[in-house]
Amino acid sequence: MRNIVTIFFIILLSFVSIAQPSVDTLFEKLKDSKPQEKVDIYLAIAKINWRYSTDSIYKYSSLALDLAQKIAYTNGEAKALSYIGVTYFYKAKYDSVLLFYNKAVEKFKESNDLSGAAITINNTGVLFKRMGNYIKALECYNEALVIQESLGNMKEIGGIFLNIGIIYYVQNKLDEALGFYFKALEKFESINDNIKIAGAYTNIGQVYSDLRQEAKAKEYYNNALILQKESDDLYGIANSLSNIGIINKTMNNYSESEINLKESLDLYIKMQDQDAIAFIYNHLAELYTLMKQWNKALEMFAKTIEIMESIGDNEGLAYAKIDFANLYFQKKDWENAIMNIENSIELGRKLHILDVLYRSYLLYSKVDSAKGRYSESLAHYKLYSAYKDSIFNEKSSQQIAEMQTKYETAKKEQEINQLQQEKVVRDLKMKNNRIVWLSSLSVLFIIFLILLILYRSKQRKHEAKLLLKNTMETEDKERKHFAEELHDGIGPLLSTVKMYVNELDDELTNPSTKTLLTESNKIIDEAICSARNLSHNLMPQNIENDGLIKSLQIFSNRVCMQGKPNVILETTELCNYGKWQQVMIYRILTELINNSIKHAPSSIIKIKMEENERSLSVLFEDNGYGFVVEKALQNSNGIGLQNVVSRVKSLNGTIHFDSQPDKGFKAKMDFFLQNLTEF
Repeated sequence: MRNIVTIFFIILLSFVSIAQPSVDTLFEKLKDSKPQEKVDIYLAIAKINWRYSTDSIYKYSSLALDLAQKIAYTNGEAKALSYIGVTYFYKAKYDSVLLFYNKAVEKFKESNDLSGAAITINNTGVLFKRMGNYIKALECYNEALVIQESLGNMKEIGGIFLNIGIIYYVQNKLDEALGFYFKALEKFESINDNIKIAGAYTNIGQVYSDLRQEAKAKEYYNNALILQKESDDLYGIANSLSNIGIINKTMNNYSESEINLKESLDLYIKMQDQDAIAFIYNHLAELYTLMKQWNKALEMFAKTIEIMESIGDNEGLAYAKIDFANLYFQKKDWENAIMNIENSIELGRKLHILDVLYRSYLLYSKVDSAKGRYSESLAHYKLYSAYKDSIFNEKSSQQIAEMQTKYETAKKEQEINQLQQEKVVRDLKMKNNRIVWLSSLSVLFIIFLILLILYRSKQRKHEAKLLLKNTMETEDKERKHFAEELHDGIGPLLSTVKMYVNELDDELTNPSTKTLLTESNKIIDEAICSARNLSHNLMPQNIENDGLIKSLQIFSNRVCMQGKPNVILETTELCNYGKWQQVMIYRILTELINNSIKHAPSSIIKIKMEENERSLSVLFEDNGYGFVVEKALQNSNGIGLQNVVSRVKSLNGTIHFDSQPDKGFKAKMDFFLQNLTEF
């Protein structure tokens, strides 16, 4: 069975404003795109899945088709129809392929897109070639060629030359095939398309393989593989690996051949290319036959024939049958050998594949000879000789050599021209070196300035943080001083006044005066309590020793001892925060508790504090009256709530309120741990 040749199967790539983006970028574009742009993006996503997932191609092409039909985008509809046809091609549903291709050609012509029509006509030729109808295939190729030449599309012209060469190749007209391959190569080289150049190398290498010039063939295959790997052309890599594996098999390098063929098979299975999978199975069967591993060979041949019969690949089946017959010949199973030989002859005659016919008659002659039927053996050998002479003679060999020489001469002339151009380029580069050098210095200077600005900005931020720290420390000292004055100065004075009032109360007998002193005593008690609370709120002294959590627990217990509300504090072990950060959080929560007590009498107040690797979350909620937060923040009476917001922001935190009348009050605060520990 022959090596894999490159068929130029063109997929439409001309999308407005889309040039090889990533899938993520395309999906992002879908969100804000207009309908026509969405069609093109769907097709671009399908194109990215080319040769990798026919299901994805079908899915996004179908989405493109539905949308294009809804918005009357004829050209998009044509492209989507063509893409869907491609998916059916790889699934070997040829009637569906032809149906979608014909519809696509009509839509391309309707939208005056001649290039798109020509591409689809070329692909129709590929379909007919797969079906073994070489006359129809050539008609399609020539029709597409006329259109593309009028448009001057070099890549498509080169591709069609490649496909025409393949038609001559399968008919064993090697000199004509090689002529078209070199024409294709020249077109691809003129536009520096490495993937297509690699395809031409592959097909030229195949001709040399058929001429039993294995070293020359392997050289072309390896050159193709290098370009395909550079371009990440998965399908091309699979082709070249299979061809190199076949050459290694021919050169009796069986272990290397098996490695190459299995690597190629893995790629084809990934791409769901049934035709190529069957092709590799067939060559593995041949390899195992040579290695006399009969069971493996039979298994591979069975898989080959099963796939080829299911996809209707009669050309491949013809080659597989003769290889299968050779296996039975090696096993001396004459009846099965003859049956497969006759099948291959029938297919070879039907498809006019001379290579199959001459190989079949040669093997038939050997089988007859082994069975002692010498007259039949001679007759079959004469048929083999006749077909062999018609396939290849000395004249065609000379023509092929001349083509190679002509191509290499043209390459030499191009190299000379290139050297001359390189000299001109070097001269220009010398003139531009100073500009580049000066530009580089300018860029470096600009980068230095940017780095300097960033450094100074960082320094200013650091200085601002230090200033904030110093300000907080100064404020804490003032608060502490004032709190001590309240506690140590005003507190004892009020206690002394209370003592004197109590003594007067004992000496007085006038009821009205006694009542007045009792009320005064209550007022003094309230003043002492207010002074104590004010002193504690200004600088809660227990935070330095006990920490934030214990200080909140002490405050909560003191509130609970006075009756309602019941304060429930839920927390886990927290990091060691900075002193003023702890004080700030303490004041925020005590402010919220006081607000709940004064303005929205609550029976329950819940405080929940949770810490993860990055942040501290604080949830405050009560079951009080509730209120409209926006109005409270705008109202001068909401100064307590405004203080809470201000303190949260001073810690670079965020706060969100949730409250409505008669639905209680919630406040959710989040702080980054870095902001709580950095001082």
